[in-house]
Amino acid sequence: MLALGISGCATVNPPAATQPPQEMAPGGEIVRVNASSGYVVAECSVLPSGGEEATVIRGSQAVGRIRFTGQARPPYAVADILAGRPLAGDRWRMTDEPGTAPREQ
Repeated sequence: MLALGISGCATVNPPAATQPPQEMAPGGEIVRVNASSGYVVAECSVLPSGGEEATVIRGSQAVGRIRFTGQARPPYAVADILAGRPLAGDRWRMTDEPGTAPREQ
């Protein structure tokens, strides 16, 4: 009987290794646009620092660039429009350097 109990324990599968959670890439959605004053209000997955730039994406196309001002009230942040014509509902993603493709999430 003891032999059966020991052999039964030996065949138990060890728990599956868990992957550590991936760090969330900064990004979000444009919720308000003030084109006449040249800024947007962006909802953010992670609040960016003032001076950080991001690419604005509509569908799968890059349509503009924004620079965060540092003004924020989580989860929202204000960004100046650098290029393009962002619209409410557009997505934004941080980029490594100005003019580069967005970072993947």
